[in-house]
Amino acid sequence: VGVIRADDEVDNLQKQINDLQNQLDLSKNATTPLESEVKNLEAQLNSIVSKLKVLQRDLEKSEDDLVFQKSVLARTVRNYYIGGFVDIPLLTFFSSNDATEAIRHVAFTQQASSEDREIISNITEKIAKLAADKKRLASVQVQVDRQSQFLKGEIAKAKSFQSELEGKISALTARQQEILSAKSCTFTTKNSVSHILSHHT
Repeated sequence: VGVIRADDEVDNLQKQINDLQNQLDLSKNATTPLESEVKNLEAQLNSIVSKLKVLQRDLEKSEDDLVFQKSVLARTVRNYYIGGFVDIPLLTFFSSNDATEAIRHVAFTQQASSEDREIISNITEKIAKLAADKKRLASVQVQVDRQSQFLKGEIAKAKSFQSELEGKISALTARQQEILSAKSCTFTTKNSVSHILSHHT
């Protein structure tokens, strides 16, 4: 009777172990794609961080360019206004060469001022675009990071559950081995007693 009860308990333990192992396998199979997704998200984050660094460098350089170009424009405009105060009729008192040179200088200054303004406009547009790109990438970075953190949390919970299952499987397996060992000892003892009795008869 004791042997039959032990066999039943071993079978019952094996069923529990199989059930837990099945749960464990299902959980691991579900977790593997999540881990792959997290790796992909981490790669995206690294790429975004690199792009943001490049954008920041470009932005800082463009801002420096803008400051420099504005100073060039200010100097050009100042020269233009100083040149603009030259009274053209007074130039007739100078030689024709001097007058022509003065008019050419004023015209050149006007052209330079126009070119400087165009450069500043282009730099300003570039800065606006870089700032917009930076803002957009930063927004994407937040979204990707949030998704990555969520998946990491789900993976952590799954790993905890898997660890719990493995602990139960290990405990049940140990109990199963304990019963089988006890059964083996009982069987060995019975055989030894039978052998001794048969030897004395």
